[in-house]
Amino acid sequence: MPLVKNYYTISSSNITTLTGMFDIRLLKEAEVYKGHFPDEPISPGVCNIQMMRECAEQVVGRKLPISTLSKCRFVKLISPTLYPEIQIVIDIISTTETEVKWAAKICSKDTVLQEMKVTSNRN
Repeated sequence: MPLVKNYYTISSSNITTLTGMFDIRLLKEAEVYKGHFPDEPISPGVCNIQMMRECAEQVVGRKLPISTLSKCRFVKLISPTLYPEIQIVIDIISTTETEVKWAAKICSKDTVLQEMKVTSNRN
């Protein structure tokens, strides 16, 4: 199930052939924060990965199942309280008939919060 509208909203986006920049608003009232954690909400890493994947899918215009996650670095805790508005940057590194290699990062202004490199097999 997509997380857009349940975990985050996209305020604006700028998509070109091989890149995408998304202005994101994390939804503090999202159900996931009731268990992770109610008094000090922290964005679950798996939700952040899915959010970046959904943005990457908008760039390429198709589903991108993750087959290899060659890099996933959590630099800072992401929280809708500390960082209610973030940016997601997607770079398509290469595409073939069978796979798409792409990179993504979550930023707040000039600070990188999370980054990853992914290989997705085409459906």
